Amino acid sequence: MAPPQARGANPKTMPHGANPKTAQSETSTSGSKPPAKQVSFCSLYRFASRKDAALLAVGVASVLISGCNQPLQLIVFGQILDSFNSDPDEVLERIQFLAGIYALLGLQQIVTNSLQTSCFAAVAARQARCFRERYFAVLLRRPCARLDLEDSGALAASVLEATAVIQAGLGDDLAKALQQALAFVIGLVVALIFAWELALVTTAAVPCIMAVVAVAQGAYSARSKAASANSAELSSNALEAFSNIRTVVAFGHEPALLVRFDELMRGIARCGVKLGKARAMLEGTIAPIIFVMFGLGLWYGSKLVSDDMDAHAECRYVSASGELQDPDPLRCATGGAIFTAFLSVLFGFLGLLQALPGLTSIAAARASASQVFTLLDEPRSPIDTHDATGEGPRARG
Repeated sequence: MAPPQARGANPKTMPHGANPKTAQSETSTSGSKPPAKQVSFCSLYRFASRKDAALLAVGVASVLISGCNQPLQLIVFGQILDSFNSDPDEVLERIQFLAGIYALLGLQQIVTNSLQTSCFAAVAARQARCFRERYFAVLLRRPCARLDLEDSGALAASVLEATAVIQAGLGDDLAKALQQALAFVIGLVVALIFAWELALVTTAAVPCIMAVVAVAQGAYSARSKAASANSAELSSNALEAFSNIRTVVAFGHEPALLVRFDELMRGIARCGVKLGKARAMLEGTIAPIIFVMFGLGLWYGSKLVSDDMDAHAECRYVSASGELQDPDPLRCATGGAIFTAFLSVLFGFLGLLQALPGLTSIAAARASASQVFTLLDEPRSPIDTHDATGEGPRARG
């Protein structure tokens, strides 16, 4: 005859001699739920206030300015390169002027980066607090009968874990991803203006990269959901085991708990390995595409300069009479224009690679938010202790 369970013990871990796998399968079958739907990115701000909207507006404005900074620096760099072909008396004055512009761009980047990081971090923290309050309130409203069918420890642990993932996806990672994406778009526009042929050749790899990123985002989302579920269950088992440690020792249940803990840890490790493989495949696939694009861009840029010098006399640095001259930048492909266009596309692609961790955080935030919204959007029980309407017990006297 099996000994009785201790009051408040977890039915998956506490019965003496029970198989952890069987107990878990029975519990998951009895409390099975439909899979959570993927939520939109805008729904992550469903509890935003006017102050949050104001902070977000300031942060987005700072991101817009920061995203324009890198292409502007490259334009200044291209002008510096072409300045060395000018008259020696004018070179020093022009270089000093362009160096001052560089310094101003650096100061602007310090201010806007600090502002965007603080604004996005503040909004993310405020949204995480709102999610935690409402998530915990919904858990308290649930009838006791439903809590008996589910793992209450995993639900409690998921309050902090899910909201922490959402906060990470709405904070600095989001600001960096937006900044790098904007820098790529503006850099592409700058490249089209200075050397449109070179820009079209070097951006031919964009569809391939976008397809690889889309596939990787799906893999990240699935792995993040599995890791979050395993982590919540692991925390629940550990907390309930320590809270009932006297009963565990009395029934000699330590080996079963260790086996179960080891299984959950191995599951989390497998999810982490799969996530690392997906990230490695993403970076390993994108890197060759980008390096091939780099080599093709350098070759084609030098070919454009050489063809213009052969076809047009005004594009040469030495005139027919043997005098030095500056190529017409409006009609010729100069070295500064080619480097501005090439580096704009180059740094734009590198920025997209730096934005991949931010995109991963956003995908994980949406996956966690889908689980939170599934619970928040459930219809309320007829018996609601937080509802002030209806009949209730009255105090005497």
